Amino acid sequence: MRSYEQIPPRVRLHHDQFRNRLDMYCILFFVFLVLASLSFFVVANVPNWPLTGAIPAAFVVLARISYSAAIRSAEGYGDALRAIRRDTVIR
Repeated sequence: MRSYEQIPPRVRLHHDQFRNRLDMYCILFFVFLVLASLSFFVVANVPNWPLTGAIPAAFVVLARISYSAAIRSAEGYGDALRAIRRDTVIR
């Protein structure tokens, strides 16, 4: 943060985008896991068994997708941090 002004605008933009995406996907991962566990208990009394498993399974799939997206965003965020380190002089 001390050298934030020294970062080229394009690299700063990429850094902010990847950081925001990483935050979003990490939050979504945990939200979907909580929804999967809660939805199982909510629909457990439904007599239609496939429905009971389908809704929590859908949330688990969404959690897995969010996890994969978080990994890819973390890789991009790391690339942005390496570009910042390469392009700026930290004092």
